[in-house]
Amino acid sequence: MTYAVACLLINIRIASMDRTACVIGCLRKLQRRKLSGIIDEYRLYAGPKAQPLGEQFIAAYEPGIITESANEVKVVDWGC
Repeated sequence: MTYAVACLLINIRIASMDRTACVIGCLRKLQRRKLSGIIDEYRLYAGPKAQPLGEQFIAAYEPGIITESANEVKVVDWGC
């Protein structure tokens, strides 16, 4: 099975960079990247707005739950 490369544009306000970084961290977990690299990227992206709670959220996020929900509603080619 081959997957096409897809781009994702996220338009954010500066005030919500830490929350956006959490979303990106969760997407990285869906891509099965290492947690240490995800946290490093979160800190880099969120900058001074990075929070320990954001890191905990990313660490606790379980992509399998999303995949199960997608399968229940029959999302085709979820990519995981």
